[in-house]
Amino acid sequence: MKEPIIKLEVELSTDRQYVFSRCEFVFGSVNVGDYEQLMLAKSLLLALEDLVVRMNDFEPIECAMDNLENVLSNAIRKDIRNSCLPLGVEAFDGDEAVFVDVHKQSFIVIKPWASTTCFTEELSISQYCSMIEASIDELKERLKMFASISSI
Repeated sequence: MKEPIIKLEVELSTDRQYVFSRCEFVFGSVNVGDYEQLMLAKSLLLALEDLVVRMNDFEPIECAMDNLENVLSNAIRKDIRNSCLPLGVEAFDGDEAVFVDVHKQSFIVIKPWASTTCFTEELSISQYCSMIEASIDELKERLKMFASISSI
């Protein structure tokens, strides 16, 4: 299995007033998030921090391999906070993901916005949170760097 990564870019606006970011989660079978979509870096930071808090309280949903798509759509429809993706930022609008437990194996089920197909990756919530926390640290460092050279 290829370790998932978070592709992150941070840039200062031309007027040096704002810090923008781009973000995409890269899994072995699929990428999720619109990397072309600019968003305020502080909004992304808050969304990632919220995601870690939600994931720390999340229990994977037990299900069978042949029921992943139903479990995904029902979990998100029931409560958007069941989503295992950042909420409230443009890059992830319409994308869906949830953690499931199939025969005591942890998987993340992912359905990008424009896709009719669900993708699965064997991944634990703790691995996922570690990846997100590393990106949070990187984003905080970049924001500090830009704060020292701009008027934000």
